[in-house]
Amino acid sequence: MLYKFFKVFLYFTLYTFLIFIFLKLPYFNSEKVLFYKGIKVLFLVDLILIIVFLFLKEKLSFVFIVTSIFFLIHLLILFTFPVTYDRSLTIFILKKLNEGPKAENQLENLLIDKYIKKDKALIKRIDEQKKINTIDLRNGKIILTEKGKIILKINEFIYNFYK
Repeated sequence: MLYKFFKVFLYFTLYTFLIFIFLKLPYFNSEKVLFYKGIKVLFLVDLILIIVFLFLKEKLSFVFIVTSIFFLIHLLILFTFPVTYDRSLTIFILKKLNEGPKAENQLENLLIDKYIKKDKALIKRIDEQKKINTIDLRNGKIILTEKGKIILKINEFIYNFYK
């Protein structure tokens, strides 16, 4: 039993190490949306680990379960931390408060001046959404595409379900 635990731990460590290596490779730099870059890397690392498992003659059920669990764990980590870090107002507020105490109106001014204007948060999100075709520019106005409407409905459903 302990042997199996260490074996799985070793595979998880290898999986995690490969993710970090591949995320740093210039090959994936063409993908500007971190979430999609991460998904591509996760699928590549899954494929590599499956090949390693098959080479080591692991049972197919073990291969399927372990790679699925590893994928889901890292997807959760990717989505929860790096993807939301630069877009989270909460993280922005915490970072500003870490610099020292602030009045509420100071935080509001920092949010507008730094986060929205200087860091171009709105422009980044608009560019990102254009790349994934959830919004489009028509007659000088930003509109929601059909894909965007579907994604919005799915998100609203999930939000209301867990609310």
